[in-house]
Amino acid sequence: EAYSVGLVLLVLCVVCIGEVRGAGKDELSKEWIESHRHLRRTGNGRPNMTWATHDESYWHGSHLEFIKAEFAYRNFTRLQSGVRNFDWYWLSSVSDEDMLSMSVHQRLNTLPHVHKVLLKDPLHKIIHETRALHRRSDELFKFWPETYSLADPFQYNLLRKIYMDHNPNNGPAPIFIIKRSAMQRGEGVHLVNSLEDVESLVLSNSSCHPLYQTIPIAQRYIYNVLTLAGYKVTLRIYAVITSISPLRLYIYQDGIVRICSKKYNTDPSTLSDPFTHIDSIDINYVNEKSNTQYEADMNRAGIKHEGLRVSVSHLMDYLSSKHNANARQIWQDIVHTVLTPILASERLLLNSYERLAAQNRTSELDLFELLGYDILIDSEFKVHLLEINSQPSLAPHSSIENEIKSNMLRELMNIIDVGGERKERIDDRVERLWKRLETFGAEEEVAGKGFLRGDLNDKEVLRGIVEWEEEKKELELFEEVYPGKLVGERAKFVSGERSRKLQKWVMTDSSMEAVREKIKRA
Repeated sequence: EAYSVGLVLLVLCVVCIGEVRGAGKDELSKEWIESHRHLRRTGNGRPNMTWATHDESYWHGSHLEFIKAEFAYRNFTRLQSGVRNFDWYWLSSVSDEDMLSMSVHQRLNTLPHVHKVLLKDPLHKIIHETRALHRRSDELFKFWPETYSLADPFQYNLLRKIYMDHNPNNGPAPIFIIKRSAMQRGEGVHLVNSLEDVESLVLSNSSCHPLYQTIPIAQRYIYNVLTLAGYKVTLRIYAVITSISPLRLYIYQDGIVRICSKKYNTDPSTLSDPFTHIDSIDINYVNEKSNTQYEADMNRAGIKHEGLRVSVSHLMDYLSSKHNANARQIWQDIVHTVLTPILASERLLLNSYERLAAQNRTSELDLFELLGYDILIDSEFKVHLLEINSQPSLAPHSSIENEIKSNMLRELMNIIDVGGERKERIDDRVERLWKRLETFGAEEEVAGKGFLRGDLNDKEVLRGIVEWEEEKKELELFEEVYPGKLVGERAKFVSGERSRKLQKWVMTDSSMEAVREKIKRA
């Protein structure tokens, strides 16, 4: 029997989201703000620095709370929306015009066109094309579920064929989860298990029509999910790109485990129940308050939780101690899952960046991008990437979530040198090193493992190395991903010359300080 669940699920999602928007406007108390003021902060810059953002109506709920607090800790003054003489512009989205109007000293929290590269359908297209280009790379993309783009007639017909060929005598029809691009927080999500479900979505809903620009993808639903005390969970992992030329990528070594509010059940009759299958707090908020059994189940299992939240660090400890899981291997798989899509997308991100930098009449734009990865671990501890979110939610919720988000954002601002405190020092160091390197011939080895003076024929490669070394000094719970020792054969996806040379430098296990000493001795 087929169950048409899309419309029911959509209505439930809308009702729940409306409920949480009205009831869940969490704000940070003055006491909480004061208790976090003393934590280590660097790179605060000169006095009288400023920041600006959209009018707050652009943001979902209380998304800006931690950002406002962090800028206040660092004595930044917030300017009115629309004022252009800012040092920092914190945006939920950015136009080419915004970037082209920037001055040299101004900085943004987003990369150009990142939403056109890393969101659902574009990301699937990149992964699909990269696998086709690198025929022996399937193992590197094993984290990506079986996925079809409904914008592609060929892929759409492949999905239709799966249901047309299905024999009910061989078991239940496969379930696919259909998600629209540019949608967040559980909106636009449908579970289907029949051809009728698929076609009714595609043909009757203009926003799901194959010619529509926000066309969804269909991912095969993963049945054997990891559960905690019987409840389905997914992970929100944070990563930041601090530079695209050369590429520098870091992952935060903690995150948020998001828990569904009803016990997991794969019976087809539960497909229309978002509390069982969709982890979004915007959806589960309503049911969280009424499910008294949930608290008892979690306490009985010995899981340190608060509401529908657990920290990733606690999850890893729990899996290791209670399930004998190899937490180190799981985390390494998560790191590869964060890294690989960025390397596969690097060429497109770099092209957008270089085009805008050229139009801006400057060789560089000072930008970064915080990303939120939605990751599922199955019952065999295999890691699956569900999607990547630009501008992930930073709204307050539980104290577990608040600590993770606030500490992550504090360290992030240290890494990116939010006040530009390191800039003069880096500029001076690069100029001095550049002059000293002129004593080397192009084929002379600067560092070990074949890193030659010719590898530093671009001053921006040298600058990228120096900036990377400075960023590493600020790492606490963030860890380097690119450049890094876990890149391995994924390096073949990288097209940017500066990025390749930075990775080559890292593999020498050298430092610019060692190079400086070598030059002195010469």
